[in-house]
Parts: sequence; structure tokens; C-alpha cells
Amino acid sequence: MSRTPFRAVLDALADPPPGDLSPLGELREARAAVSRRAKRRAMIYVEYGPMLVTKAQYADVGQRLPDPPEGRNYHVCSGEDGALFVTEVWESEQHLERHSKALLAVLGDVFGEIPEVEPTIRPVVGIHRPGEQGATVY
Repeated sequence: MSRTPFRAVLDALADPPPGDLSPLGELREARAAVSRRAKRRAMIYVEYGPMLVTKAQYADVGQRLPDPPEGRNYHVCSGEDGALFVTEVWESEQHLERHSKALLAVLGDVFGEIPEVEPTIRPVVGIHRPGEQGATVY
């Protein structure tokens, strides 16, 4: 019996031929479906900053936004006037995307233009909350 190198199996899973109805094709499709569902539901950590924003401008933006937006678990602003950082944890990228539309409109109103800040987005691995035994791992 010949053995297929593990790397060849991974390559086959990653790059399916169209319409593959073999058992490997079914496995590939199931793996892709799980990956799509996980991506939609995966908690994410987002950090913006430093932003050339004052505490007063930050407060003005906060007054104009619905609070808390659906899907946002945490929001923290830190730093000093002219160098603020915002850190958030969201239930999914889709929740962040929906909120971003409202946020962009408010930022345009407050600043006249949208400040250019590239967010750092990472998957959440775990959260340790007060009163819980150990961290919840995602």
C-alpha cells in the first residue's frame, strides 16, 4: 500500500479541483464550511492608534454613537490628548463592519474628514473574567 505524504494531503485540501465529489472533496468542502462559520463567529481584538485626537473630540464622537453597539464586548480608550488609542473586543468581524458604517459617518461630522488610522485586528484566543475559574479559550 502506498502512502501519501502529509504535505500532499494538505495541498489537496487547500486547492480542490472544481466539482470534486470524491471523499476527499467532501472532506475539503466540510473543512471550508467550518472555516467560513468560524470566521463569521470568531471574536476579534481591534486596536486603533495612536490617533491625533483630543479627549474632547473622543467624547464628542462617543456622544453621537449608539452605546453599546451590538456585538461589542469591550471598549477602552487610553493615552493622552493628541495620542489616543482605542481597544475593542467584538463578537465577530461582521459586528465590527456594521458598527464601522455608523462610526465613519460620525467621524466625518466631527472632523470634517475621516482620520487615517489603520486598525490592528487579531483573533481573540482567550478572555479571563473576574469570578471565572481560568480563561475562556476561543
